[in-house]
Parts: sequence; C-alpha cells; structure tokens
Amino acid sequence: ALDPLADAAERLIGAAGDPPVEATVDLARSIINPAVASRLVQRMGRERDETRLANYMHLSKVLGRVMANAFRGALTGATDDQARRTYHDTLIAMGDASRPVIEEMVEDDNRFLVRNAVAILGEIGGARAVELVTSALANTDSRVRREALLSLAKLHDEEAAQLVMGFMEDPDEGVRVAAAVAAGELKVERALRPILAMLAEDPMDDVCMSLLKALGQIGDPGAVQTIEKYAVGGRFSKPKTEVRVAAYRALREIGTPHARDLLQQARTDKD
Repeated sequence: ALDPLADAAERLIGAAGDPPVEATVDLARSIINPAVASRLVQRMGRERDETRLANYMHLSKVLGRVMANAFRGALTGATDDQARRTYHDTLIAMGDASRPVIEEMVEDDNRFLVRNAVAILGEIGGARAVELVTSALANTDSRVRREALLSLAKLHDEEAAQLVMGFMEDPDEGVRVAAAVAAGELKVERALRPILAMLAEDPMDDVCMSLLKALGQIGDPGAVQTIEKYAVGGRFSKPKTEVRVAAYRALREIGTPHARDLLQQARTDKD
C-alpha cells in the first residue's frame, strides 16, 4: 500500500497550493507515516527532472519532521552520489523543520550521518551549530574531523582560529589540509609556517592548489617567494597549468609590488 499512499500525499500537497491550505495539509499528514515518507524519499533520490525535484522539495518542507527523519534514514545507506546530494540539499532547504533531526545526527554512532550533519550545520548555522561542529572535532574518524574543520571555517566563530591551529599537526594528511583550508578562510596569520611546511613536502596537485589558495587568503607577503615557484616554475619544468593558475590567484590576493610584477609578466606567458 505504500505507493498508493505516497501518490495520494503527493497529490494532496500539490493541490494544497502555496501558501498551502492547512486542511489539505492535515489530510496529507494523516496518511504519512515513516514508511510512506521513506517511499517518497526513495522516489526523490531516483528523480532527475528538476521540476519534479522542486515539487518533492516543497512537499518535504510542508510535511516537516517526518520527512526529515526519512532523509536521515536514507542517508545511512545511500550509495548514489546524486541522491545523497539531493537529500543533503533538501535538509538544508527545510530550515527549522529539519534542524532537530540534523542536530541529532551529529551524535549518531554512524560516522557517515555525523559527517553529513556537520556539513549541513556549516551551511545553515544556528545557535548550537558551533558547539555541535566543535564536538565532532573529537571524532576518531578522520573524514568527520575534516568536514568539521571546513564547517567551522564557514561559521566564523571567534574561537575557530585557535581550534583550527590545533589540527595543523593531525596524524591524518587530509585533516591537516582541511585545517589549512579553514585557516585560509579565517585568515589565520599564524598558519603561514605550517602551510609552507606542507608545501615543502611536495603534495599532490589538488592539495597544492588548496594550500596556495589558503596562502592567498591569509595574505602574508612572506609567502610570495614560495608561491612564485609554483607560478613561474623552473628553467626546465613548470607545474601543471591549474597549479600555476592557483599560484597566480594567490599572488593577486597578496598584491605586493613583486606579486603584481609577476602577474604582469604572466600576460605574455606561452600557456
């Protein structure tokens, strides 16, 4: 009976209008239980039509908590990247209706749910967001710690800079890079030396680009000499184009006279 009930809920919410007629919404809620909500979420995860997705998102906002719990359940075992992104975005769009569920997810034993919750809190903020994201920094899973650092940077808490610096020497490389990225977002000047040390380890191109961006955001002229090596390269070899572009963007952010000269010279670069 799940499909007929899900069909009915869709039709009722569609007919309720915007703003919705409360009596029609009440009727839809009377036939929604966790199983029906889960079926609607499954449909949403498979949907690729933008108009239909928008309708499902509206339905989720109107029905509230029961749908938020269904998204939480779906995220636990979701393997499709696009479906996960849809669930993630819908929980954000639901606003206060989904917040209690998101806050509960941070304290779940499932590290994947914790990671998703922390990422969402970085987007929506709120009174408890900093407290909950900070608590996730103690998680034993490095992927959760990485996400928590990135979210902490988005929340721009006054104590975030100190917390970020504490993870610049984390045993996991990904966590150290996330701390560097967060330090760049927060413009933590004390992060200059640790980031330069990371670059000295000859990291992969994507990591190198993230570190260069962080240096540009921090804006310390002391980084120009190192960034120049990634922008200009050596006599016989140059870094990949995307790395050089990241370096020149960092030089633009710092904007010293020498950095500006390097940018002018790049106008005649063969690449």
